[in-house]
Formats: sequence, structure tokens, C-alpha cells
Amino acid sequence: MKINLLAMIGGAIMISSAFLPWVTSDSWWFQSEGNLENLMEKSFHDIGFHNNPDAFKEKEIYQLLGIMMCFLYLIIGGILAFSQVKWVAHIAASLGIAGLFIYTLVTLDFLGAIPYYDIGFGYYTGWIGSILTGLSAE
Repeated sequence: MKINLLAMIGGAIMISSAFLPWVTSDSWWFQSEGNLENLMEKSFHDIGFHNNPDAFKEKEIYQLLGIMMCFLYLIIGGILAFSQVKWVAHIAASLGIAGLFIYTLVTLDFLGAIPYYDIGFGYYTGWIGSILTGLSAE
């Protein structure tokens, strides 16, 4: 069995990107800077305060869920990228791109709150890892 080194590198980059800085300023409504893991923990904590049925009528809940989905998609996609089966690498790349697309929609929805220059390099390395994983499956 041939080892797909490019997929493994892409998967490692996808996983590590979740722990690199995604927001470089406190200007976002999360009022925290740092990696996607910190943003996901804050999202999970904030969702706990919205325990009424009307909470899902607010935009903030969907933003919090989007951050959590991005984190999970990147981690699951990165783990799947270590598989040596080509169609699993396609799924891994698709999960990574889907998670990053969700994050992009969340940040572009409130572009006034987070300018482009406040997006950290963890976001961009997530894209690089997802693209490398997708290219390795060809």
C-alpha cells in the first residue's frame, strides 16, 4: 500500500490550524482573541446561557453553532485525511472546506465587527490544509 504523504501533511495542517490564531484582535463580538478552540469553547459557554426556546430566533446562536461546526469539521477532516483510501481523502477535504466556508459566512455576515486584517493565519492554514488534502486525492 502506497502512503499518501500529501494527504497526511494536509490533515496535520488542518488539525493544527484549529489551534493557531484565527482572530488577532479583541474587536470581534466574542471579545476574545486566539485560536478556534478558544472561540469554540466561548461559543459552547454562551449557548448555555440561551436556554429559552426563543434563543434560536437570534443570529448570535447561529454564529456560535457555525464556529463549533467549523472546529469539528476541521478536526474530523484532518483525522480522516490520515486514511490511505482516496475517497476518504475527498471526504476529508470536503469537510475542511465546508467548515471553513461556514466560518467565512459567519465572519462576512458581520464584516463590520471583524475586518479582514483581524483574521489570523490559522484561518489561512486551514484552507491550505484542506486544499492539500483535496489535491492528494486526485
